[in-house]
Amino acid sequence: MSLHRLLLLLWFFLLPQHMQSFDFVSYQRKTTAPATTSAQYYVGPTTKPDCDTIVGPLGRRLDEYLLRIFHDKLLEQVHGGGYRNATTTTVSYSDIIQLAKTLNANHNVLDVQEKALQTLLNMFPSWLPKSYSILFSRPFPLFSARMNAWATYMLGHWLMGECQVSDIEINGTVVPNQGVLVKQCKFLRESNCASVCVHACKLPTQRFFAQHMGLPLLMEPNYETFECQFSFGKEPNATTELAAMSVPCLALC
Repeated sequence: MSLHRLLLLLWFFLLPQHMQSFDFVSYQRKTTAPATTSAQYYVGPTTKPDCDTIVGPLGRRLDEYLLRIFHDKLLEQVHGGGYRNATTTTVSYSDIIQLAKTLNANHNVLDVQEKALQTLLNMFPSWLPKSYSILFSRPFPLFSARMNAWATYMLGHWLMGECQVSDIEINGTVVPNQGVLVKQCKFLRESNCASVCVHACKLPTQRFFAQHMGLPLLMEPNYETFECQFSFGKEPNATTELAAMSVPCLALC
């Protein structure tokens, strides 16, 4: 291990807990050179599911409604507060991907993370995340973790693709029904960009749950299979976040 990386890890562990996931990743992104050789590219899976046949457990109409709301909130962040595209009556998943790529291309990584986080916050009534933290996450952390795993499974198919509630491991102990396994992430596959995955999805989503919902979350994308493991109630650490920041480009990025 190089001296630079050793100092970086020591710095991470000395940070206050509430600053770790945000500041560490920002620093690491600035100091890690991007992969440039084709030998470092991830190819990803060669086959993909038929997204038109993947519908969430609560039905296609709810999926379409959530997709539209997410699109509109993301659109505001990409083009500025209060922006509306009145001529657009329907939206598609490719519209969301284009917005995410535009956001990633036109802003530094800190701004991308902040705008993606704000998009998530704007999906909910302003009082909800803080109230959830007080009423559920703090007094009932195990129940809260399982509730969010099931909620993510029930409401997340339109964004992530096919997924299932899964067991996770925390400190060497298998914990049932506290995770969600995304079988082949739709957002990662359609964006074909590791940077979009990390800065527009993984980091802001972890931060949303930890800082606003009061619930730790670790997301572990697999860039070879496009699986992504959500582990509710599990803290990100130096190893997991350094691994995310060290990922080279995808072949089609």
